[in-house]
Amino acid sequence: MTHRERDKLEKKGKGRGKARTFLNELGTIARLYLKHIPVRRDKVPRVGEYVLYLLLPRKDRDPIIGDLHEMYFDTIKPKFGRAAAWWWYWAQVVKCLGTLTPVRMVKWAALAAAALRWRS
Repeated sequence: MTHRERDKLEKKGKGRGKARTFLNELGTIARLYLKHIPVRRDKVPRVGEYVLYLLLPRKDRDPIIGDLHEMYFDTIKPKFGRAAAWWWYWAQVVKCLGTLTPVRMVKWAALAAAALRWRS
């Protein structure tokens, strides 16, 4: 069968055309259905959150991370957009790391170096 004959059959609704039409309709139905399901695609940078979780003292973890989440979703992201909110979050992570004591920073740097050596 040549491609011209196949095109004629598809236009008439015979052959593969019915299957394609069915799949197109199925895709349309799926898109319409999925459009109404709430999906939260935007999250705070997970690595930044994990770094804070590891490096902050236990008593300060939940309040600081919670405040950053609240500012990210309620203020920064709606006003400036996702990309600016992402950069803002990372700036806050760096600022939080700057408040760590030197002893704690040396301890975590040594652990990170050991992990990198172990990984290689």
